[in-house]
Amino acid sequence: MATAAIFVANNVTGSYNVTASLNGLTATVSFQLTNQPGTSSLISATSGTPQSAIISHTFAIPFAVKVLDTNSNPLAGVNVIFQAPTSNNGGASGTFVGGAPSTTATTNALGIATAAAFTANASIGSYTLTASAGGLTVNFTLSNLQSSPLSLQATPGTTLQSAQVLTRFGTRPLSGDAGLAA
Repeated sequence: MATAAIFVANNVTGSYNVTASLNGLTATVSFQLTNQPGTSSLISATSGTPQSAIISHTFAIPFAVKVLDTNSNPLAGVNVIFQAPTSNNGGASGTFVGGAPSTTATTNALGIATAAAFTANASIGSYTLTASAGGLTVNFTLSNLQSSPLSLQATPGTTLQSAQVLTRFGTRPLSGDAGLAA
């Protein structure tokens, strides 16, 4: 029986064949080997941070993370929990589909997990949403913004005024109303 030196997997995941042969023989023996990924060692945000949305509207860019092992190989099948801060004090936050403060997504073959749609609550302000997997965490910086004016209208009687140079315009101030988006 012939024995080879100890064979050590390199840092690249995947399957491959190793063929053994002996001088003077035409027969060979093949071994199918697979390098398995290591444990999670890095989680990083790949999209969705920093980002802002108008209150009560869905954020435009989905939150996504990439999970890698110690050799920078992507890890598939890892559950990632995306968690919004609770808004018990009425502060800015949001919810995932169905009104939940958290959602779980599983990494694909490229090591990427993408959260379900996230909607800003009705409070204005900035906050941090977290994504975690295997004891690793990454933060998403988010802001809920006030609605933008949809219309602007001058107060009647204020649009036609005249004054001598370097003197004050009449007794009516220039004013108007802005209609806000919902």
